[in-house]
Amino acid sequence: MPTFYPARQVAGYLEQILLHEFDLFIEDGSLDEVGALLCQYYALCARSSEQEILAQLRSLPRCDLSLCKCEDQDDQNLHRNLNSIEENVENMEVSEPPAPVVDEDGFTLVQKKKR
Repeated sequence: MPTFYPARQVAGYLEQILLHEFDLFIEDGSLDEVGALLCQYYALCARSSEQEILAQLRSLPRCDLSLCKCEDQDDQNLHRNLNSIEENVENMEVSEPPAPVVDEDGFTLVQKKKR
């Protein structure tokens, strides 16, 4: 059975990671919300089927980066670029990798990657 942690403990751990790894201090109180959501989805993944998990993920609100506030022109350009990148990613098609080729002796043929 998986171990469940209190949301505040998860938020504190996330805060430590952001501070030590990225020198980023979050002051808006959103880490508590993120901690609660992480715990909620961890519990969902531990006890639910894949279809239930996917349905819950699809019901999440979409992130609208155009609502972000920018302090200077460089930040504003960055957010504009991120929005266009997000649109491009959403329009991408993902193809399955080709199946490995096995010869009559049972050996798998190693093919060069295309550049």
